[in-house]
Order: sequence, then structure tokens, then C-alpha cells
Amino acid sequence: MSPDLHLIVYNVTCSISAITAIGLSIFILISGPRKMANVTFSLMCLSIAIFAISQVIGTNISDPNISRIVLMFNLSVFFISIFNLHAILCLINKSRQNRLILVILYTVASLLTIFFIFNSNLFLLPSVPKTYFPNYYQPGILNWIRVAFVYGVTLPCVIYFLWKARKEATNNLDRKRYIYQLEAEIIGYAFGYIPNFLVYGLNIDPIWGMLFVPLFAVPIVYGS
Repeated sequence: MSPDLHLIVYNVTCSISAITAIGLSIFILISGPRKMANVTFSLMCLSIAIFAISQVIGTNISDPNISRIVLMFNLSVFFISIFNLHAILCLINKSRQNRLILVILYTVASLLTIFFIFNSNLFLLPSVPKTYFPNYYQPGILNWIRVAFVYGVTLPCVIYFLWKARKEATNNLDRKRYIYQLEAEIIGYAFGYIPNFLVYGLNIDPIWGMLFVPLFAVPIVYGS
């Protein structure tokens, strides 16, 4: 596949992911605007859409500095993960008991986002061409905090709470539901990590990572 065609396929994939996420966000919110689980799932999908849209635009801009500004919307991953955790806690009726954890994580995510907005070079450097992209992420020295927050903090929390809920479930339907959610989380986050390989210099095509929308958001929303 030629680089130009490869880029077109990537752009189409990201665009479909963004449209899917926006559609899910609207559908979930309409389905239960007063339910906190629906609100947080909707916000999670909206954050995913912001991420996907920034991917399409930022990687196609030839100016490295403007590209970096657009790709700074990658900060949305902090909120994808925290909204996801909050939604799962609401789903298993454990949000009140774990309110302190949520307050701490929301605070940390917000402070990190503000910090990186005002210290953007620590998060992203001016973009550089990589593989078939006119420009792609060039990580700053503290960019690793993003990965650590998502995969070292919020994902383990999600796995722990879902696994615990499965063990405490009083009927087989809930047990199967929580296992389904857990499998969707693990598969979705695994695919969602793929774009990070190229960020850190490993030539693995990030297009596979954009499959995390149908593999992550759609099953989770369906299972909720």
C-alpha cells in the first residue's frame, strides 16, 4: 500500500471512529440523561471522539507547531479513562463508596491537563514526519505520565472493581455481564495502546489502535 493510500485509510478509519463515538455519546445521553452511568459513559464517548478528531487533523498538518497544538488534544485520554472508571463504578453501584477515589483521580487528571496546557513542551514537542504521516506525535519528557495514569492507575482500578463485582454478584446474569464488561475493557485498552508504539519510535501501524472504538466503546455501552 502506498503512503498516500495508507494515510487515506487511516483518516477514514479515524473519521468513522469519531462519528461512531459521537453517535454513541448522543444515544446514551438521550437514553438516560438523569442517570450518572449514562452521563459518564456519554462523556467518555465524547472524549474518545475528541481524541479521534485530533488524530485526523493533527497528523495531516504539515506545519510541525500547528500539528503539535492540535495533537495536544491527546490530553483527552486522561478523561477517557476517568470517565470510563466512573461509569463502571456507577454500573456496579459502587460510585458512592468510592467517591474519594473518583475525587482524587478527577483532580489529578484536571491538574495534569492544566499543567501540560501551560507547559506543552513537556507533553509534546513539535511534530515530526513518521512512516506515512506528514506529522506525528513527538513526545516530551513527561509524556509518559499520560500512559502511566491510564494503564498504571485507572485501568487497574477498572479491572479490580469489575472482578470484585463479579465475585460478589448474586446471580449468573450479573456475573456474565461483568465478565463481558471486563473482557471489553481489556481488549479495548490493549488496542488503544497501539498508537503509543509509534509515538515512542516503534514502527507499528497505529491504524489498528483506532479499532478500540468498536472494540471498547460499543461493547461496553451495549453491555451497560
